[in-house]
Amino acid sequence: MVKLPFILCFMAIGCATPSPVLRLSPQSKDVVWVGGTEAITRTGKTVRAAVAFAREQGNQIAFRVELENLTDTNVLLEPARFYAMTCARKGTPPTRTCGATRLVSDPERMLLALDMKRSRDKAGNANAEAFWGTMVLLDATLGVASAVGGHGRGTTSALVAMDLSANAMDSVSTRDRLQATGYELERANWSAMALRKTTLFPGKRVAGLVLTERDESASEVWLHVRIGEDILVFPFNQTVHQVLFQQPQGAHQTPSRLAR
Repeated sequence: MVKLPFILCFMAIGCATPSPVLRLSPQSKDVVWVGGTEAITRTGKTVRAAVAFAREQGNQIAFRVELENLTDTNVLLEPARFYAMTCARKGTPPTRTCGATRLVSDPERMLLALDMKRSRDKAGNANAEAFWGTMVLLDATLGVASAVGGHGRGTTSALVAMDLSANAMDSVSTRDRLQATGYELERANWSAMALRKTTLFPGKRVAGLVLTERDESASEVWLHVRIGEDILVFPFNQTVHQVLFQQPQGAHQTPSRLAR
């Protein structure tokens, strides 16, 4: 028997399909393999940098970037100044077209946005919980008044309403816990995993993730690392792997047949 959620999805205009999986490989023969990952390096006047494709992360792709200060002075590292560009090859013969450059995600701005969103969520959940708590008190008062007046139906209705209010409060508490968990995980990504604004001392190194917008239509992704006098360019080829959607057994049947 086919489950109801799939029946509803099948009867609807469209259903969710798997997103393509993206993989990036350096446009360079001088690569170094580290744990199954291809990395490319560039050396400038200020820093030496190594970059590798790390993973997809939601609607973004993440690069692992490692930097070493080559100077005898402190260097201010600001990932918010890095930028990316995507290119696509279309037509016959293929013509290469590149889009405008765009700054990568700023970890400091993302952390502020996360904290502000969590603050709004907590306030909204607190208000919802207080509202449903008030409804419980009012419903209880209504039930007592109905019982005193000899109206049993009023008491029953009040008890049902109280039960609904209690369930709603439980839902609010569950939602708040889920939001808190998601917030902590997302904040950990940006605070611990992302490449942050840092003063890099002479001879010292730093590493972290740099994220930019995911573009399934691109065949190339270029990451530009801008530090001091240096603008180091890291070109990658992008391969888009389509994911086939396997329908459950019996999905080809008509909705009327499935519903029986």
